[in-house]
Amino acid sequence: MKSSCTEILRVTPCDPDGAQRESLASLLVRTARENDVSPAQLLEWKFATGTGLQMLKFSTRALGRSVGQSINGCSEVARMLVNRTEQLTRLDGLRRSTTLAFAPFTTFNGLLRQQLAWSVQSLRSQETKYYPLLWALEPVRVCPETRKPLGSLCPTCRQSLVLLSGGSHIGRCYRCGSSLFETNIGAVPADPIVGSIRSIDYEVWVARELGNFIRFQTVESLSEDFSYHRALEHWLDLFELRSNRDAAKALGASPLALFRWRSNKAIPRLRMTLNLCWVFGISLVDFLLLRRPSGHDGRLRQSIDAGMRHAAVSTRRRIDKARLGSELSTILRENRYSMMSFSEICSRKLRRRDVVIRQNFPEEARLVARRYLENRKLMADIKRDQFCAALETVARFLHARGIVPNYKTLSPYLDRPSKLRCAWAIAALRRVREELGYEDPSEQLMLLI
Repeated sequence: MKSSCTEILRVTPCDPDGAQRESLASLLVRTARENDVSPAQLLEWKFATGTGLQMLKFSTRALGRSVGQSINGCSEVARMLVNRTEQLTRLDGLRRSTTLAFAPFTTFNGLLRQQLAWSVQSLRSQETKYYPLLWALEPVRVCPETRKPLGSLCPTCRQSLVLLSGGSHIGRCYRCGSSLFETNIGAVPADPIVGSIRSIDYEVWVARELGNFIRFQTVESLSEDFSYHRALEHWLDLFELRSNRDAAKALGASPLALFRWRSNKAIPRLRMTLNLCWVFGISLVDFLLLRRPSGHDGRLRQSIDAGMRHAAVSTRRRIDKARLGSELSTILRENRYSMMSFSEICSRKLRRRDVVIRQNFPEEARLVARRYLENRKLMADIKRDQFCAALETVARFLHARGIVPNYKTLSPYLDRPSKLRCAWAIAALRRVREELGYEDPSEQLMLLI
C-alpha cells in the first residue's frame, strides 16, 4: 500500500449524474476504508508525493478542517488532486466531485463550510453511506428532498465534526462513536445552521438551484470567456436597473459592493449570487448562461438576504496572481524576510491570508515555509554555540579564581541560565570541567547541584 506508483482499490462515486453527487473528500474516505487505511494515511502514502500536494502530509490520527475544504475546493490543489486520483483509480469525471466549476463566478470564501453537515433522513435512506457535494456547500442549509435543516452538531455529544477525521466511518461521530442518523432527534436546536434559517421555502430553493448546477456540469460547462461582471450587467440592463443605487436597493446589496462587481474589481460570494437570481426570478444556470426563461413576467422579487451582513460585505477581490507570483519569486530569489514566518509574510508583506497563498502558489509557499524552518534551526545552532562559548569562558574565569564551575556558580554570569539544564549545555559543561581537572567522581554530582 505504501508504494505511490501502484493503483489503489477504487470505489465508484455515488449518484455521478445527479444533484446528490458524492464529494471528492467523501470518495477518498470510502476509498481509504476499502484499502484498510485511514484517510490521512491514504493521502500521505498515495497523494502527497507530487509537487504541490505536500500540504496533504498530516498526522495519521487527524486532518485539519482546511484539508477537507482544499480537497472539495476550486483551487490548484483540488485540480492536482483530481488528476492524481483519476490516475490512481482509473476513474473519469472526478472534477465534478469538487467545486472547480464554481471558480469562474464565486469566491472561495463562503463557498465551502469548515464543519461537516448532513441530513439525518437522507443518511438513513442511503444504501451506501456517503456525503454529497451539496452538503459541503456553505449556502445549503436544508435538504431539498426532505425540506429538513442539515445538522452540523452530533446529537449525542453536541460537538461539530470534521470530514477527514476519525478513520473512515461515514455517518458516525468520531468523538463519541454514536450514529448520526440512527436517532429521531434530528438537528440539534442549538445548531448554528438551524439558527440561520429565515425561510424554509427560500432555503429549499437555494439547495435545489445548487443541485441543478451540479447536475448541469455533467452535460454542459461555462464558456472559457465567461465573465461575471458581463453577466451581471446583462441582467441589470434587462431589468432596467442601470442606476447603481437603485440596483443595490433592489438586490439587497451595498452600493459599494455592487459597484465593485460591475467594474470587475470583485465578485460576490455564492450566497449573494443566489440572492440575485432569486430577485431576478431566474435559475442559477440561466443567470450564468444569460438565458431568460420563457413566460417571465419581468417583475422583481423581494430580496430575502437584504440587510444581512454577508450581503453587504460579501465581496472579496480576485487575487492578482501575476503580482503575487512575482513578489514570492523575489522574496525567494533575494532571500528577503528570512526570519519571518510564512504567515507573517502573507499578512504583513503580501496582504493576503496564508490559506489563499497556499492554495494558489503551493510550491512557493512550501519553499518559503521550509526556508523559515531552516533559518530558525540555523539561528538556534548559532545561539547554542554562543551560549556554550560564553559558558566555557565563565567556567575558566571562575576556575582561575578558585571557584568550582557548576550550575549555581555559573548562573549569575550567564544570560538565560535556565539553558544550563539542557542536555547540550550539560555536555558542554562536562567537557570544560574535564579540561580543568574536575573529573573526580565526588565532584561529578556538582554538575546538577
